[in-house]
Amino acid sequence: GVAGLRVGIVEEALGGDCEPAVVEGIESAAAALREAGAIVERVSVPLWTAGFPVWLGLLVNGWPQMLRSHGISSGHFGYVDVGRVHTAGLVRQAESHLLPSTAKLALLVSSWLHERYQAVPLARAQNQRIALQRALDAALGRFDLLLTPTTPHTAVRLPEGRMTEEEAIA
Repeated sequence: GVAGLRVGIVEEALGGDCEPAVVEGIESAAAALREAGAIVERVSVPLWTAGFPVWLGLLVNGWPQMLRSHGISSGHFGYVDVGRVHTAGLVRQAESHLLPSTAKLALLVSSWLHERYQAVPLARAQNQRIALQRALDAALGRFDLLLTPTTPHTAVRLPEGRMTEEEAIA
């Protein structure tokens, strides 16, 4: 059961471009939790709205690192399958033209940011990630779990046919 469970609804997760149907779903889930005996309250995590830009900033740097290192990346402390890395390197070398346009875009943006801004945007994103993690840890010090939407939008219709590269990126 959930009786006595402390649930925090992150206010900032329901703002901005969060669709009404998504907010209704969260409110419905909160009502069901209350009815089952949970203690449900709202909590403010102001840095919540920075989550996606911070993630995107780290992704733009991390994804190219992963591609350039053929899957090893940095900070990896686990076993590395040397044969797999070698194969990934050969495939990337021979077939890099087959990379998805999103991967090519991330490589270009990462290179541009590093050359133009000496990785300062990455440093800022990393520091914001730490600040956001601390803010979430503080909220989780008061609550057993945080209730938020997975995404701010309801599902979109799948395309009927092949998308252009421009449509896929948009």
